[in-house]
Amino acid sequence: MGPAIWLRTHYALGSNLKHEMLVAGVDMRKAVDGDHRLLSLRRLHNYGPDWQRMFQALPELLENYVVTAVVPASKASGWKTRSRALQSQVHSECVVTWLVVEDEEALRSGKVAVMFVDACGNEVRSRRVEAGVAEDVGGFWASSSWTEMDEWENAEYGHEYQSGGSRGVSCWRARAALAGQSDSQRLVTM
Repeated sequence: MGPAIWLRTHYALGSNLKHEMLVAGVDMRKAVDGDHRLLSLRRLHNYGPDWQRMFQALPELLENYVVTAVVPASKASGWKTRSRALQSQVHSECVVTWLVVEDEEALRSGKVAVMFVDACGNEVRSRRVEAGVAEDVGGFWASSSWTEMDEWENAEYGHEYQSGGSRGVSCWRARAALAGQSDSQRLVTM
């Protein structure tokens, strides 16, 4: 998994100054491996709220493969704790990259969206953070310890990864049952 990108998606009148203020204190080298990974040209990157369209233009940001993971049961105590730990592990197996989305809300609130995405461009998890926190995410990503950060553990699940979604809990539990897996492990094919 390579470095992430910072994607600006909002270009309304007056947003250039807000953009400059938002990124002024961010070390892009630490956040996303350099200024060359800041995508902020209106004519090329004006995706608005439909930021996933970016993957149609830049499919090389995703690796097209099927994720299969055998996940042992967590040693954590309590059903909810074990379930959350298992879900975290399953979700982390699905992530192929992450990106920072600088949208209209980011320019209004000062908080960018850190998005973890799968090989199909689906949002696995996301969380709004102060722009400077992207540097920390970049460091955790580079050291392969990103699943230990608050920005991962307390992130919201993407639509497809919510219970009832095409890649949510009910989906991988059903697949595990069909595969004949015991309660101590799950076979997940995403």
